[in-house]
Amino acid sequence: FWMVTLFFEEIRQVLAIELQSIRGKIIGYFSIFWNKLDFLSVVLFFIGLFLRFYPSSHCFCAARILLAVDLSIWFIRTLDIFSAVKRLGPKLVMIGEMVGSRLLSDE
Repeated sequence: FWMVTLFFEEIRQVLAIELQSIRGKIIGYFSIFWNKLDFLSVVLFFIGLFLRFYPSSHCFCAARILLAVDLSIWFIRTLDIFSAVKRLGPKLVMIGEMVGSRLLSDE
């Protein structure tokens, strides 16, 4: 279910680009590296899921390989998200302490 929602979110991102033609929107979407990685991870997951339930031992092995590569891509994507939080970290801590001290002083 989560991967289906991510797939629809990627489609929404393509349609939200302000270019007029569909071709231009797709080219604009794929011009960003992280969008390529997101698209690849969603596609690999669905291919791996299909192969996982296909009744063949060769397909099961291929599915495990694809899902392992997909997991690696998700780890890379998660590291990118954490690097953004790392830059925001000190500011968020300061805001949290200011809000927390304000709440404690009101009691």
